[in-house]
Amino acid sequence: MSRKKTIFATIYHLCFIITILILETLLYCVAGHTLEISLQDPQITEEWIPSFSPFKITNGVKDLFSLTILAGEEPSEEEGSFVTDFNVDGMLFQVYRRPNNGYRYKISNPKAPESWCDLLSNEDFSEGTAIMRGENQLKHYSLNNFLMLMYGFSSATKETLLFHSSVIEKDGKGYLFLGKSGTGKSTHSRLWLENIPNTSLLNDDNPVIRVIDGKAFVYGSPWSGKTPCYKNRMVEIGGIVRLKQYPANIIEKQTGVKAYAALLPSISNMIWDKRVSHGISDTISSLATICQVYQLQCLPNAEAAELSYNTLTK
Repeated sequence: MSRKKTIFATIYHLCFIITILILETLLYCVAGHTLEISLQDPQITEEWIPSFSPFKITNGVKDLFSLTILAGEEPSEEEGSFVTDFNVDGMLFQVYRRPNNGYRYKISNPKAPESWCDLLSNEDFSEGTAIMRGENQLKHYSLNNFLMLMYGFSSATKETLLFHSSVIEKDGKGYLFLGKSGTGKSTHSRLWLENIPNTSLLNDDNPVIRVIDGKAFVYGSPWSGKTPCYKNRMVEIGGIVRLKQYPANIIEKQTGVKAYAALLPSISNMIWDKRVSHGISDTISSLATICQVYQLQCLPNAEAAELSYNTLTK
């Protein structure tokens, strides 16, 4: 290599290193767990994750995970061994086991399979790298999902669950409404807001639940579905209700196996990974014992909200 080319290559690498150093490393505390996001793609800034703003901290020590965001030109390693795939919101998720026992999550749009985004994690999801390719819409979607995956699976053994539910806060307690998509979780929360005095929405899609010293708490999170409700708050759980559409309002307490079964579908799991699966199962078992759990067969009316409220707070 000529002297001129050598000097040019050296300058190029120095500029690359300087660029990496000046890009942001952000700290956030979500439900008492600290995570770190390192932005090393110049196009992706803090403005891409505005829902995290209430959870930002200026100093602290990462105790959950670090995620580094790289530009799309960075090459990915070989896919590894295929585990499973599934569709969410019209996007294709593909999961591979990497040679180092970590995971690769690949997100792509089936209508444009030539572009995709990758999450490469270590075995316990404490360290991850996101490689962002394609249109900004795919990048935004993938970044949000990668952060959820890292949070949910890195916290699985820490008595922490990212829960699919809507949560109402009333008199310092949190009340969670669970159910399949379209069941009416948000509707039931709205009915509480309209008919039960002094209530407020804590989160409308993905709060965090933690078991601490034998008590169960629910926290606001940066993920709240279509409702922009990102509150950095924590309250003790007052009760959990699984909803089912029905032509009448009937509520029934769930205990033991029934309580466990009512909670299980609301948590994303990796049944092929014993560390994650066992951690989630243990925490659900604790919740089923600590919390009052009910099934509410109901209509979308004020009487249903009043029935659940009066039952949970009696």
